[in-house]
Amino acid sequence: MAIGVKYIVAANFDEKGKAEVNAMVEDLRVSFKQLLSDASWMDNETKSTAQEKADQMRSFMAYPDVRSTMSNVSAPWILIENHIPCA
Repeated sequence: MAIGVKYIVAANFDEKGKAEVNAMVEDLRVSFKQLLSDASWMDNETKSTAQEKADQMRSFMAYPDVRSTMSNVSAPWILIENHIPCA
């Protein structure tokens, strides 16, 4: 497991904590969309566009859902190293 992910998960931010934070983010998204619906100063087209954007927002909390192993982390660098000429 990558060192940063290991530090975050083991010492500071377990899966339960991440789930709680993601639930909070989703609550914020739902509340924001409700505010958009209630906004009398916005026309319907603008509201619709803003709600679509809210649906497309992604959450990047703590660490990715797919945790990398060292082989997963190293693999792209091996490909890059093979294509970069050494001086």
